[in-house]
Amino acid sequence: KWKGFVLQNNSSVTQTKDELNNTDFVRSKGSLGKNLGPVFLQIKTDSERNLFKTNASDSLQNNSYQFSENTLAVSNSDSSKSRYAISYMRRSDWKERNNQLSKFTFAEGVGFSFDVLRWNNVTLKTNSNYRKLTIIDSTLGNQKADNTILNRIENGFRFTAFF
Repeated sequence: KWKGFVLQNNSSVTQTKDELNNTDFVRSKGSLGKNLGPVFLQIKTDSERNLFKTNASDSLQNNSYQFSENTLAVSNSDSSKSRYAISYMRRSDWKERNNQLSKFTFAEGVGFSFDVLRWNNVTLKTNSNYRKLTIIDSTLGNQKADNTILNRIENGFRFTAFF
C-alpha cells in the first residue's frame, strides 16, 4: 500500500528445453486499486504468452498462444455486509501463423455482481456478464463470433452453524 493505493502482482517466467523442443512461458497477473470514499476503483490485468518451438528449425509450433485481458472495476468497500461490483473488460487472443503470433480474437464485456453476506450461516452471490466476441482472423481457427449473456446465482448454507 502506498498513499491509499493497493498494488498486487504475480508474475512467472519458465523456460524448458529438451532434444526436440523448447518452450518459453511468461505469465503476469496484477491489479492497482484505490478506495475513493464508499467505492473501490480497480484496474486489473492478466496476460500470458506461451511459445513452443522446435529445436531443429526454431519454428513456432501451432499450439503457441498469447492472451491479454484488462479490466476496470468499481465496487463498494469490503467492510459492507453486502458487496456489489460493476466491471468492463477487454481481451485479445493470439495464435500461431507463419512462424509468428497473430491476433485471433478480440472480446469486450461488462459485468455486475451482488453478494449478500449479512446472514451468519447463509450467503447469496449473483453474477451477470455480457461478452461480445469478435473474430479478427478466421483462418486461425473455427471459433465463431458471438454475443453471450451468462448469469450465475450461488446460495451457500452452513448447516453446522445451528449445532
